[in-house]
Amino acid sequence: MSSLVTRVRQTAITRVFGQGFGGFVAASAAGWLIDQIRESRQPERLDTAHLVPGETYLVTTRPGMNRAERRDAKKLAAAQGRLTRATTPTRTTRTVAKQLSKAQRVAGKASEGSRRQVRNERKVEVLTVQFDRLTAPTPQQRKLETQVAALSGRMETHRQAALARSAKGHKPRTKVFR
Repeated sequence: MSSLVTRVRQTAITRVFGQGFGGFVAASAAGWLIDQIRESRQPERLDTAHLVPGETYLVTTRPGMNRAERRDAKKLAAAQGRLTRATTPTRTTRTVAKQLSKAQRVAGKASEGSRRQVRNERKVEVLTVQFDRLTAPTPQQRKLETQVAALSGRMETHRQAALARSAKGHKPRTKVFR
């Protein structure tokens, strides 16, 4: 069955993209995509343990998220996105950083006490003040940071409570290797 699907896929790709380089690239991309889909369906390996006789290995799984936890997770993701956008350097900040770097290099290469060095040292001082002003955290950024910290704390509280509930609800299965 899979060979039939592969043959149909190859025929379709050959007809659409031809047998040249474009067809080769399309076939490779399709194969890579299919491999990624297959990998995503495979179970995830979290840990590998080599037990000796007498040792035990306890696995505790976390129950699924409840409504409040899903709501808080969504809020946390949104707040982290807003914080990332707020802390991403602007074009002006990047420009000032480049100018500052260039002025520092030029001042470092100039001979000691020359007018060129003095001029660039002054330029470095001005650009440093400007750069510090541009990169100082704004009240909005501070507010977003505290919001993310609070939501992260709530998520951790949800996780701890869920694990505590799951531990009370059932006796975990253990296996002793002899």
